[in-house]
Amino acid sequence: MNDNVELYEEWKYYLKKLREEIDKIYLSNCPTKKQDKANYNYEYVLNIMKKQKNGSYEKLLLGMYTLIPPARSDYYASYIYKNEKEAENSAENCIYIDLFGDNWKIY
Repeated sequence: MNDNVELYEEWKYYLKKLREEIDKIYLSNCPTKKQDKANYNYEYVLNIMKKQKNGSYEKLLLGMYTLIPPARSDYYASYIYKNEKEAENSAENCIYIDLFGDNWKIY
């Protein structure tokens, strides 16, 4: 039984050391190499969004990432309306984006 306790304590020690290294990486708040490679600048994505066909889902999705301030993360609970009046009168969490112009509003 004592052997198991000693093995457990040794395992705990090494797990803690590994976790410290991982935590140090997380707390540095630096992107990983993979994240850094996939990083696009805002203007680049905005230009791609503007080149998309008006009314397309691609323009809608890119518009949500470029036209709406980054404080929102609950798009899963949002409704999409085709005209501003419907969005304005909705009791739901919704976003109105004019895909034919540069207007957007959050309700």
